[in-house]
Amino acid sequence: MVALLQTMAAREANEITRLDANGTSLAYVEQGTGTAVVFVHGSGADLRTWGNQMAPIGASYRAIAYSRRYHHPNPVIEDGPPYSAALHAADLEAFIERLHAGPVHLVASSYGGAVALLAARDRPELVRSMVLTEPALLSLLPASAPERAGLAGLATARERLAKGDTDGAIASFVDTIIGPGASLLVPQSTRVMINDNLAALRREAAAPDPDPVFSCADAARVRAPVLLLTGGSSPPFFLVIARELAACLPVVEHVSVPGAAHAVHAQQPARFNELVLGFLAKH
Repeated sequence: MVALLQTMAAREANEITRLDANGTSLAYVEQGTGTAVVFVHGSGADLRTWGNQMAPIGASYRAIAYSRRYHHPNPVIEDGPPYSAALHAADLEAFIERLHAGPVHLVASSYGGAVALLAARDRPELVRSMVLTEPALLSLLPASAPERAGLAGLATARERLAKGDTDGAIASFVDTIIGPGASLLVPQSTRVMINDNLAALRREAAAPDPDPVFSCADAARVRAPVLLLTGGSSPPFFLVIARELAACLPVVEHVSVPGAAHAVHAQQPARFNELVLGFLAKH
């Protein structure tokens, strides 16, 4: 899912570095020293989405924002493994190991939250704590939930993307995960970022649905403490997923952020950074 209404963000002072992990090259920026905080972006985005977080978090920690495989500015790969949360989780695990920075705090949004949860489930020794904004775990949405009707726009977006209707696909994504009419308010900088990541979006759209398949039993295996954030104005299906996840995680705080929808870190950056720093200080 597209991580939207976000500023472009990469500070010019943060030089892009590249690291080989799990058979691919991953671009990242970092700022600060100390315990590592690794930022994991959502769909249609890249490391630039965390620009409002790098300096505030980097003042107290080693803030590291990387671009997931297939995302800008990583190399364009024509073939390669199919796009999946499991693949990105394996990349994240290898990335942390190559940084020699574990255990790390993970801060992740949307699809990135699903990736972070898989890594924490499978490699608990690498993860100190997690701040997750509305993880895209559609498998946790009950089949009987009336909120499932809100997902129809995602299928429409996939169909439009497959037909080459890029603008229509982006509009469907935005209106589905932010709210009706939100696509008319997307800043130009965000449109540029999405367009830079269209190849990754097409790969993701071709993945099985839902991806990943993540159950309450999987969540129960996550040992790291979690701060689970939701936007006060987010579409109802995200809120149902968050409640289901919160009920299954062993150690969790669930906080709703008024004035934000799906992209809390971009829509309410000051409050988001305050919550992150407060949570990290406890762990």
